[in-house]
Amino acid sequence: MSLLSLARKLTHTEKELRKAKPDAASAATKAAPESREQAPQRVWLEIYPITTEKSVRLQEQGVVTFRVPERATKGQVAEAVQQRYGTVPRRVRIVLGRSKWRRRGATIGQTAGWKKAYVVVDDVQAITVGP
Repeated sequence: MSLLSLARKLTHTEKELRKAKPDAASAATKAAPESREQAPQRVWLEIYPITTEKSVRLQEQGVVTFRVPERATKGQVAEAVQQRYGTVPRRVRIVLGRSKWRRRGATIGQTAGWKKAYVVVDDVQAITVGP
């Protein structure tokens, strides 16, 4: 069987599938909104409290510092803090930690980029970790 005949056969079967799918596709789109409403999605982020001199000073003002994944958004960080610690964040600010070029002998590379989140909460004692 040549490639051209194989391609014709595949396109022919795709056309048959398209003709058969509209009924199933319309039923799936009608059922989809109901399934979204039933199960609330939980946000799972790896957030780690940072304990440095600056972060300890900020805890006195009600601000907790976390290291979060690079692709995390403010909303995702707020949901993760609420789910993990049970306190509602009032404000979330995010700072990018840029990667840096490092050299060790003849090998040149980059450190990993990271993100830091400053989260303002009412109950700092529920989150405080460290000294």
